[in-house]
Amino acid sequence: MIKKLKLILLIGFLSVFLHGCITYRAIQVVQATAVVDRFYQALNQNNVTAAVDLYSADFRQTVGEELLKENLNRDMKRFGSFVDYQVKSWKIENDKDKHRQLVLVCQVAYQKGATLEVFVIQLGGSERISSHEIKKERLSEGEFQI
Repeated sequence: MIKKLKLILLIGFLSVFLHGCITYRAIQVVQATAVVDRFYQALNQNNVTAAVDLYSADFRQTVGEELLKENLNRDMKRFGSFVDYQVKSWKIENDKDKHRQLVLVCQVAYQKGATLEVFVIQLGGSERISSHEIKKERLSEGEFQI
C-alpha cells in the first residue's frame, strides 16, 4: 500500500513538473516571437533604428549599427514592404556560453517576394536578436538565389 501511494505521489509530482517545464518553454517561445513581431512592425513603419535596437548589444557591436541599418534599408528596397511571416520551425538550445537561445526559422512574405530567415533570440528576460540571416530568397520576377 505504501509503495502504491509513493508511486501515485511520484507520478503526480512528475506530471506537475513536466507541465511546468512545457508551460515555461511555451512562454519563452511567445516572448521570443514577440521580438520578431516588433522587428517587422518597425520595418513596416520604416523605423530601421527601432529594428536595429532589437538586436543584442554584442551583435550591434560586432556587425556595426550603421552597417545593420544599411543592410536593412537595402533589403527593404529590394523586397518591398513586409507582408507577413510564419514560423516554420523552432528549437531552444544553449549557446557556447550555456545561455538559452531560441532559433526560429521563418518564411517571410514581402511585397516583391519571399525569404526564408533564421533568427537566434537570446532568452532570459530581455529577449534580443543575437543573429539574423536570410537563407533563401525568391523575388517575384522569378529569380531564386541562396
